[in-house]
Amino acid sequence: MNAHTSDSEFNKIAVKPNLIHNIKHAIKEDIIDQLMETVIPTCLYMPDVSNPEHFERIVKRANKLRPYGIDRNTHLLKNNLEGQREYVDVFKTYCPVLELDIGKLLFDLDDEEYKKLTNMLGSVKIVNWKELIKPYIDAVYT
Repeated sequence: MNAHTSDSEFNKIAVKPNLIHNIKHAIKEDIIDQLMETVIPTCLYMPDVSNPEHFERIVKRANKLRPYGIDRNTHLLKNNLEGQREYVDVFKTYCPVLELDIGKLLFDLDDEEYKKLTNMLGSVKIVNWKELIKPYIDAVYT
């Protein structure tokens, strides 16, 4: 199916750490209820990374997008990840939360991480998802 010529509806994921950052600050400022009533999320997708090599690849990419320097981007990413980990139980009181190891998904092409994602989305698994995503991952993260 061609998404550009079909009348079907599609859901897409936007991975935006700033939303997590804003929620973290909303909790600290005690305005989380107001934010979550305004946003009304059906699920909060929380990308994380456990493998140090994956983390380095993500930081290198972040530095291309935001050329603050590796040290600063490392610090920013670590702070974002620590903040979301710290408040994950609070987030779960507002909506379903999917903690996804984005490093495993993107770099290891991990079937279990992909299954978690498709299950939460209520989406059918794409049989050849690895073949479809690999050229883009290689282009973006090399």
